[in-house]
Amino acid sequence: MTGNGSATAAARRLRRLRGATCLLAALGLAWPAAASRPIRFDRISIDQGLSQATVTCMLQDRVGFLWIGTQDGLNRYDGAGFVVLKNEPDDPASLSNNWIRALLEDAGGDIWIGTRGGGLNLWRRDSGTFERYLHDPGDPTSLSGNLVRALLVDRQGRLWVGTEQSGLNRLDPVSGSFERFVHDPGDPASLASNEIRALYEDRDGRLWVGTLGGLDLLDEASGGFRHLRHDPSDPASLNDDRVRSILEDREGNLWVGTFGGLARLDRESWRVARFAHDPADPRSLSENRVRVLFEDQQDRLWVGTDLGLNLHDAASDGFAHYRFDPADATSLSNDRVTSIFQDRGGVLWVGTQGGGVNKWVPRTWSFYNDPVRLGALSSRDILALSADARGGLWLGTAGGGLNRVDRATGEVRVFRPDPGRPDSLSDERVTALLHDSRGVLWVGTLAGGLNRLRPDGTFDHYRHDPARPGSLGGDGVMSLYEDRGGE
Repeated sequence: MTGNGSATAAARRLRRLRGATCLLAALGLAWPAAASRPIRFDRISIDQGLSQATVTCMLQDRVGFLWIGTQDGLNRYDGAGFVVLKNEPDDPASLSNNWIRALLEDAGGDIWIGTRGGGLNLWRRDSGTFERYLHDPGDPTSLSGNLVRALLVDRQGRLWVGTEQSGLNRLDPVSGSFERFVHDPGDPASLASNEIRALYEDRDGRLWVGTLGGLDLLDEASGGFRHLRHDPSDPASLNDDRVRSILEDREGNLWVGTFGGLARLDRESWRVARFAHDPADPRSLSENRVRVLFEDQQDRLWVGTDLGLNLHDAASDGFAHYRFDPADATSLSNDRVTSIFQDRGGVLWVGTQGGGVNKWVPRTWSFYNDPVRLGALSSRDILALSADARGGLWLGTAGGGLNRVDRATGEVRVFRPDPGRPDSLSDERVTALLHDSRGVLWVGTLAGGLNRLRPDGTFDHYRHDPARPGSLGGDGVMSLYEDRGGE
């Protein structure tokens, strides 16, 4: 590298650094309130290769592929493109039906697929083919119906299959036969309704069943069910009997999404706290038809409704809303949210009806997205950061120089190169920062060498000099480190 570095080499270094992400939460930076945090989604739909625009379910398999179920095919996504799997009429080892309703990966890495009309399918990883489990009217040990709506593997390894109209099934993996649980009008302990919409196993190993007749809890000993239903005269009863989703959060709260709002169940008293849309309260639920519940890796509760995505604020019990905006290509692609999933890398995926899937990286929620403070920064492109002992956060930018943020007041001070001052910052592209053991800030730049900040706000410069063998080896400083000896 020459003394001032070539423009081409500097550009290459800058491109490599632009993708860096800064995790400011680790530095104790205060976040803005949930309602003030914008989300910018990337949309993936038919134009990007998705087979159909209504996304019903998603999962990430053990090798990292994202599987996306739609109303017209099963999609396997590798981050760049799709492989679409569909029914082939002349191939009994193909998918039995293209309308996918539920997905589940078992302990062996095979994937179970619930379809709307084609029963249950098992995709074998070793062969890439499908096995079908279908309803047979003449066989009471077959699947009770071909409209499969929900799947669950419990901690004992048993597969549960909820159907749209034909009750609940439990598969015996050895015999391949199904045990059925159905509604019996003459038995009050039978399933509340044969129309299953959700299955959930809580941390105690208990099976909860969401039906269109209320919420059921299976008593394994008796094989019967305890029911929680809507009672118009009881405000502590379930909001509505049409249960669509069930979730136990990390605090042990059981949440129930219904088509009459959201409920939080106290399992000791068997009473609920209700959440519903209130036109007079902008922090209430955006809409009462709750289709999906999801808790992310940061313990945030997301609620998918027919009128957008809601984020629960545990402190206030209110909700922030994320809606489709026709004027904003980074807004939610459609207001009817049908599925939510987070992959192992932390990316949140939101499936919609007719709008494909929306992709969002939660770590982009940082200090920079606070609109008030963002305007004070000299650049959004942050390449380096370091915290000092006085509550200051130093940000190196890709063209805006060096910023110091006072985390208590939000005040920002900017350091830039000044041609009239030889002791100013040497380059506005700051690539590395280090506070050494004496509290001195060292600043690496893309093509201006190394800078040391003086107490008076000016800088000492260390540059490459071809005539001096002991000078800096190059003016592109990409990283800084202090060893235990203080070097």
